[in-house]
Amino acid sequence: MFNASEGQVDRIFLALGDQTRRAILLRLSASPGATTSELADRAPGLTRWAVMKHLAALREARLIVTMPEGRWRRHYLQPDGFEPASTLLTELAAEPVAVTPDP
Repeated sequence: MFNASEGQVDRIFLALGDQTRRAILLRLSASPGATTSELADRAPGLTRWAVMKHLAALREARLIVTMPEGRWRRHYLQPDGFEPASTLLTELAAEPVAVTPDP
Protein backbone atom coordinates (compact mmCIF):
# COMPACT_ATOMS: atom_id res chain seq x y z
CA MET A 1 0.00 0.00 0.00
CA PHE A 2 1.23 3.47 -0.85
CA ASN A 3 2.49 5.34 2.21
CA ALA A 4 4.40 8.43 1.04
CA SER A 5 3.04 11.74 2.19
CA GLU A 6 0.36 13.07 -0.11
CA GLY A 7 1.93 16.51 0.14
CA GLN A 8 5.20 15.18 -1.26
CA VAL A 9 3.45 13.48 -4.17
CA ASP A 10 1.49 16.68 -4.84
CA ARG A 11 4.74 18.70 -4.93
CA ILE A 12 6.28 16.22 -7.38
CA PHE A 13 3.33 16.32 -9.77
CA LEU A 14 3.06 20.10 -9.47
CA ALA A 15 6.74 20.42 -10.40
CA LEU A 16 6.39 17.94 -13.28
CA GLY A 17 3.31 19.77 -14.56
CA ASP A 18 5.49 22.55 -15.95
CA GLN A 19 7.14 21.98 -19.35
CA THR A 20 10.16 24.15 -18.50
CA ARG A 21 10.83 22.16 -15.33
CA ARG A 22 10.61 18.89 -17.24
CA ALA A 23 13.12 20.29 -19.75
CA ILE A 24 15.47 21.26 -16.90
CA LEU A 25 15.20 17.74 -15.44
CA LEU A 26 16.03 16.23 -18.83
CA ARG A 27 19.05 18.54 -19.14
CA LEU A 28 20.24 17.55 -15.67
CA SER A 29 19.80 13.90 -16.58
CA ALA A 30 22.03 14.41 -19.63
CA SER A 31 24.46 16.84 -17.94
CA PRO A 32 24.62 16.19 -14.19
CA GLY A 33 26.16 19.01 -12.21
CA ALA A 34 25.10 21.83 -14.51
CA THR A 35 25.18 25.32 -13.04
CA THR A 36 22.26 27.74 -13.14
CA SER A 37 24.04 29.77 -15.82
CA GLU A 38 24.66 26.67 -17.95
CA LEU A 39 21.00 25.73 -17.71
CA ALA A 40 19.92 29.29 -18.60
CA ASP A 41 22.29 29.35 -21.59
CA ARG A 42 20.61 26.20 -22.93
CA ALA A 43 17.10 27.59 -22.46
CA PRO A 44 16.44 30.30 -25.04
CA GLY A 45 13.94 32.84 -23.83
CA LEU A 46 14.51 32.11 -20.15
CA THR A 47 16.43 34.45 -17.91
CA ARG A 48 18.78 33.21 -15.23
CA TRP A 49 16.23 34.39 -12.66
CA ALA A 50 13.45 32.36 -14.27
CA VAL A 51 15.67 29.27 -14.24
CA MET A 52 16.43 29.92 -10.56
CA LYS A 53 12.68 30.02 -9.83
CA HIS A 54 12.15 26.69 -11.57
CA LEU A 55 15.14 25.16 -9.78
CA ALA A 56 13.65 26.26 -6.44
CA ALA A 57 10.38 24.48 -7.28
CA LEU A 58 12.30 21.33 -8.25
CA ARG A 59 14.27 21.49 -4.98
CA GLU A 60 11.05 21.96 -2.99
CA ALA A 61 9.65 18.84 -4.69
CA ARG A 62 12.91 17.05 -3.77
CA LEU A 63 13.59 16.18 -7.40
CA ILE A 64 16.98 17.89 -7.46
CA VAL A 65 19.74 18.67 -5.03
CA THR A 66 22.01 21.71 -5.27
CA MET A 67 25.62 21.48 -4.13
CA PRO A 68 27.95 24.45 -3.68
CA GLU A 69 31.26 24.16 -5.49
CA GLY A 70 33.46 27.22 -5.07
CA ARG A 71 31.59 30.18 -6.54
CA TRP A 72 29.14 27.90 -8.33
CA ARG A 73 26.11 25.92 -7.34
CA ARG A 74 25.77 22.67 -9.23
CA HIS A 75 22.43 20.93 -9.66
CA TYR A 76 21.87 17.17 -9.74
CA LEU A 77 18.85 14.91 -9.95
CA GLN A 78 17.90 13.59 -6.52
CA PRO A 79 18.43 9.81 -6.81
CA ASP A 80 15.23 8.79 -5.02
CA GLY A 81 13.26 11.97 -5.65
CA PHE A 82 10.82 10.41 -8.10
CA GLU A 83 10.16 7.34 -5.95
CA PRO A 84 6.95 8.52 -4.19
CA ALA A 85 5.26 9.39 -7.51
CA SER A 86 6.63 6.28 -9.20
CA THR A 87 5.32 4.06 -6.40
CA LEU A 88 1.88 5.64 -6.57
CA LEU A 89 1.70 5.26 -10.36
CA THR A 90 2.86 1.64 -10.17
CA GLU A 91 0.18 0.84 -7.60
CA LEU A 92 -2.50 2.60 -9.62
CA ALA A 93 -1.48 0.76 -12.78
CA ALA A 94 -1.59 -2.58 -10.93
CA GLU A 95 -5.14 -2.07 -9.65
CA PRO A 96 -7.78 -3.86 -11.67
CA VAL A 97 -9.82 -1.43 -13.70
CA ALA A 98 -13.56 -1.88 -13.65
CA VAL A 99 -14.89 -1.43 -17.14
CA THR A 100 -18.49 -0.37 -17.49
CA PRO A 101 -20.17 -1.29 -20.75
CA ASP A 102 -21.42 1.59 -22.84
CA PRO A 103 -25.22 1.95 -22.61
